[in-house]
Amino acid sequence: MTYQVSRNGQMYGPYTLEDLQRYVASGNVLPTDMAKSDTMPDWVPVAQILGSAGVPTTSAYAAAVAYSQTGNAYPDPPNLNWVLELLLGFLTCTLFVVVWNLVIAAWANKVQPASKALMFYIIATVLIVLNFGGSWGLLSR
Repeated sequence: MTYQVSRNGQMYGPYTLEDLQRYVASGNVLPTDMAKSDTMPDWVPVAQILGSAGVPTTSAYAAAVAYSQTGNAYPDPPNLNWVLELLLGFLTCTLFVVVWNLVIAAWANKVQPASKALMFYIIATVLIVLNFGGSWGLLSR
């Protein structure tokens, strides 16, 4: 059986019961969000659906509870005014932009540990540097 989840008028899903348990444990779905299956006449809180199945008690669930008590589902993202980033990028010949994007990719990894953002960014940066290095070698001949 699959469930649709509704939060602030937005619809998500369909999710299986196992998906709901995992998303509640990670904090992506709140127990107060409303859910409904095709066989249910009314929307009910996700906690009510999981009540009979139980919510797994893992360290990820404990972390999600700690975040929700403070009101933040995720740690604050890195924040820098775009004008300042552009200016620092010009002044450092784009070196600052490379480092700043590395900081953002590291934040993405913190929010979603399964994310490969940091690895892909490092690989892309190395390939770009190698490409420019090769281009400069061809131009100097």
